[in-house]
Amino acid sequence: MLDYLALDDIDRLFLYPNQAIDFCGVLRTSHEEAKKNREIWRKLRLVVIQSTKLYIPLSANKSPFNLGLRPFNSHQVQDWAKRQGQDWSGEDAQQLTGFVNGNPYLVRLAIYHIGRGDVTLDQVLQNSPISAGIYGDRLKRQLWNLQQQPELLAAFVGVVKSNTPVELDLVEVFKLESMGLVNLQANLATVSCELYRQYFGDRFSSS
Repeated sequence: MLDYLALDDIDRLFLYPNQAIDFCGVLRTSHEEAKKNREIWRKLRLVVIQSTKLYIPLSANKSPFNLGLRPFNSHQVQDWAKRQGQDWSGEDAQQLTGFVNGNPYLVRLAIYHIGRGDVTLDQVLQNSPISAGIYGDRLKRQLWNLQQQPELLAAFVGVVKSNTPVELDLVEVFKLESMGLVNLQANLATVSCELYRQYFGDRFSSS
């Protein structure tokens, strides 16, 4: 039997940064212990729903707010495609996985449209950065969200245009990672996938 603990309005704790950091660290540690099959923690389940209005400086390894960010590997993508009745090779799965960095939503969208016969895998890889492609709505929504926050947009433009990881402000890092736009190594950010690199690189080329 599982035990559940629901916490609402946890952002009120952010008014007290030291206590918030300690508490969030406990949640993250408990989750990691459960993954190690520690019996006492296996009954714990964390369901996190967050807004992007308030932030505290949390290390990526101590935050409970990035637990769901787990990309699929190529074997999982190939298995998913087969479950949808598509006979994909390992190379097919590797191509899509690399293009969207295993993002579960982007993978699902591609497999769905390929299964319907709307597009082929080659067309997804070649045409997706075009706004009219299967990712068009997603890409335009991400661009619109960035345009509503000029400082965040400027930070992401710098990441897209750089050939090396870029160090960003902690709040900017948190927001961009929450949007799925960057991958992190400490506070150094890179564009999260080739799809976003091509699409935003084209849009930011003259800025």
